Amino acid sequence: MKHLLKVCRVLVCLALAYLAPSLAFAQFAVTIQNQSQTLSTNYEMKYGASVIYTGSLPPGQTITRTAVFDAVLIYNPSGGQACSGVYPECGTMYSARTFGVTSATTILFGDDRPECTAAPLSWGPGNYCSAVAQTTLNGQSIVISNSAAGAIGSATAVCNSAVWEVSNPTCSASLSAPASVAATDGTVVGKITVTWGAVANATSYDIRHRKQGAPSWTTVTNVTSGWQLTTADESVFEFQVVGKNVAGEGTWSGTETGNIAKGCTTQTLNWGPSNYCAASAAAGAAGMLISTEF
Repeated sequence: MKHLLKVCRVLVCLALAYLAPSLAFAQFAVTIQNQSQTLSTNYEMKYGASVIYTGSLPPGQTITRTAVFDAVLIYNPSGGQACSGVYPECGTMYSARTFGVTSATTILFGDDRPECTAAPLSWGPGNYCSAVAQTTLNGQSIVISNSAAGAIGSATAVCNSAVWEVSNPTCSASLSAPASVAATDGTVVGKITVTWGAVANATSYDIRHRKQGAPSWTTVTNVTSGWQLTTADESVFEFQVVGKNVAGEGTWSGTETGNIAKGCTTQTLNWGPSNYCAASAAAGAAGMLISTEF
């Protein structure tokens, strides 16, 4: 009987020793995600010196195991370095790496090129806006702001499989209003000449005009300073100018007014000794020549 009790005690001790890990620690899930496009990863899920699960995970695959773990080893079977880390960052280069785990965990394995290197990116009309995107890990994104003069804008630079992609782009012209806008006032026959100062980073200009008091404008595109409106109308005209570049147009100038040289009305003209000679000059446009007889 004593011998039987001794054997029972030994069996109980062995059972407790076997069950101790489960009694001491709750089971939890460990997930391994292989984010590589080309590489497989090998793994060992362990408790102490015991390997609970082991295997190989092909590119783009995910595996989840639930048990009592305290460590996970992942390694590149080709021997080269690859990124690894705990979700959401796969950022450290290792050929093999062991992670201590005490709760539900997702471990990442990736390519041996786990990042997009710093590079200039362009977007917007004619790719006018640009910025340098700094080195960023695969699957992550950064906001970049335009650095090109003459425009304002931003975009999201996304690192996807070591290739930059641009999303949510905005890009528009940022140009000051033309200064020193001037229009001739009755000094040019049949024309009004409009001039203005250059705008930094503008590549062309538009001008719009209307008869003073009119409800709408007439716009002429791609003009240069010194542009002329040809008209026989002696009314006062209003003018505004705006600078442009590939990204769009800037701010319109204030309004400047001008008019052509005015014509003459019918009137009597005198000349000669004591203005003895006289004649009636018919009405005519500015610059016209007429002969008078008496």
